[in-house]
Amino acid sequence: MDAAEVIAVLTAPAEDRRTLMDRLEADAPVAALAGALAAADERLTRQLAADLLGRRADPAAGPALLAALADPESRVRSSAADALGKVLLNAGSHAVPDAGPALLRAYDAETERGARHMLAAALGAAHHREAIPLLRRAAQSPDAGLARTARWALDQLGRRD
Repeated sequence: MDAAEVIAVLTAPAEDRRTLMDRLEADAPVAALAGALAAADERLTRQLAADLLGRRADPAAGPALLAALADPESRVRSSAADALGKVLLNAGSHAVPDAGPALLRAYDAETERGARHMLAAALGAAHHREAIPLLRRAAQSPDAGLARTARWALDQLGRRD
């Protein structure tokens, strides 16, 4: 299975995408999912490809997920950050060496609330110590969801104070 086949499966009409997602999670190589994330024209297809990469939590997905942090669609950026966090939690922060700085840059540039939440969580999963000041500020945010996520991220870093 290659990227084009993954895109075809994800864009085919379906009453229940869960069966398709389960099939792709089991059968599609990480390279094919990463290729679909990079090549798909439709936002939903890129988002689902990122979600599948997160479900696989394979470090080989790291470069594609890092690239997707710059996607023009916030839902794709959010799914990419979530997936990257899952990779880092599963395989360790060393699994994607450039993740911390890339996540910090993405967080600084992000304007969408949901994507910022996922980026904050991924920064904690990355154990990126340079994010501590940003996460401390976010932990004081009036946005309760962001504050809660930032506190979790600080706990991952061992620096909740």
